[in-house]
Amino acid sequence: MSIAPTSHGDDLLALCARVGRDRLLVQGGGGNASWKQADTLWVKASGTRLSEAEEKPIFVAVDLQPVRERLQKGDFSTQPKAADGGDLRPSIETLLHALMPQKYVLHVHAIDPLALLVGHNPRAAFAAALPSDIAWCLVDYFKPGADLAQAVSAAADDLGAMDLVLLANHGIVVAAETVSELDKKLAQIIACVRQPVQLKASASSGAAGLPEALAGHYAWSKDENLDVLARDAAALEMAKTAWVLYPDHAVFLGPRAVCCSLERLGGEAPTLIENAPDFILVEGEGVLVSGTATQAAREQLLCYADVVVRLPVDSRPVPLKDSDVADLLDWDAEKYRQSLAAAQL
Repeated sequence: MSIAPTSHGDDLLALCARVGRDRLLVQGGGGNASWKQADTLWVKASGTRLSEAEEKPIFVAVDLQPVRERLQKGDFSTQPKAADGGDLRPSIETLLHALMPQKYVLHVHAIDPLALLVGHNPRAAFAAALPSDIAWCLVDYFKPGADLAQAVSAAADDLGAMDLVLLANHGIVVAAETVSELDKKLAQIIACVRQPVQLKASASSGAAGLPEALAGHYAWSKDENLDVLARDAAALEMAKTAWVLYPDHAVFLGPRAVCCSLERLGGEAPTLIENAPDFILVEGEGVLVSGTATQAAREQLLCYADVVVRLPVDSRPVPLKDSDVADLLDWDAEKYRQSLAAAQL
């Protein structure tokens, strides 16, 4: 398969690559995009990176007509497969892309919208922020894939009239008939909901020596964008009480934050080494990063920090339920993405 299957996708590939390189829009292999050409849906393959859209064949072709026929009958159990029978799997959100009638669809886990979408009243927040010329609808949290596609289908009488679909505790979907229009809509939406940084990492005590037992396994991040999670009291409390705010966080960072005081760090070393968490938030000091943490996990921790520091002052974030997190972690589709991320260590 060529990188650009048809000239119709060239502009979208360029947009995907640019968007994929912006950590405030896309993190790692998250997000997806598609375009429709006759009876073919070209959709990003699961686990691939939008940032590599112009370098690698990250899009796969799906026969659109049979998928749409099933969806029109209310059957969301269909599992689309790549038309070429290759190794790449279509995105988890392929049904959502097939459902949207617009030619171009872009789904991203953009930080500024996420800071509102994880709150207790995202509808009011977006109603206050978005201008009247953007048509949008809001969908409560549902498991990605079939459940989410079905919820989106029920959210609006005419999805073709929607510029924007907001997914609570997940991300945004922008749709348009041209790539230029898609690009402009995305930029307008992000500009309207831009959130100021509310929290910053305070200075560490400088006394954080790494226990000898951990030295071969962990190193200090030395990144204030991450260290805010351990050095700011509000951010640390968020990590302890509202750790999983959206699906990719659960998939790559697990169901619980690992927090430890500097005083206890040495004594906890044997347990920490045995359990091997990717990250340890050392209260008041910073983040310890495991030598085996994948790039995807690092990007997701940075994503979490980027969201937490932008939460509105009066926001009450609503984490995913334990049952939702367990459902994600036990899902074959997400285990597949984890395996791809591990291979890209």
